[in-house]
Amino acid sequence: MRSVEKRTEERDFAVESRRSTHTALKKVMPAYHSKLVGTEFTEACGCALLPLKTKTRGPAPACTEEEDIVDEVIKFFRPNSLFRNFDVKGGADRTLIYLTLSMQQVIKECERFKTRPEAEKAVQAMTMKQFPIPGGPGTFIFYVFLKVF
Repeated sequence: MRSVEKRTEERDFAVESRRSTHTALKKVMPAYHSKLVGTEFTEACGCALLPLKTKTRGPAPACTEEEDIVDEVIKFFRPNSLFRNFDVKGGADRTLIYLTLSMQQVIKECERFKTRPEAEKAVQAMTMKQFPIPGGPGTFIFYVFLKVF
């Protein structure tokens, strides 16, 4: 009788230790934030206008560093898309979230086609449609921007 109780206690301890380890891992693993969090940039619609590596004139400043926000989105796409919660620390993070979700929509659109030219044509058509403005009603991430406005 004692050995059965002892095995039950050992099993319960093992299950509980696995649960606590899993919970600890969940708490320790943070999402990847933009390296530009904390720097002051002009904001539009709750998103920061971050530097871009481009020769086209526009409202975003030119990037002097090796990596711009688009490179960060590509680099952190997979890990950030696996997180359920994301602690927004500023406009740069909102831009990162918006671009990550936009990239996810583009990938989803490309999955439907078998050849690259078909996918490119579909993405080009997708970019010509009216796109949701960050923080606007009906935006897929409206609640992230709700605190801003």
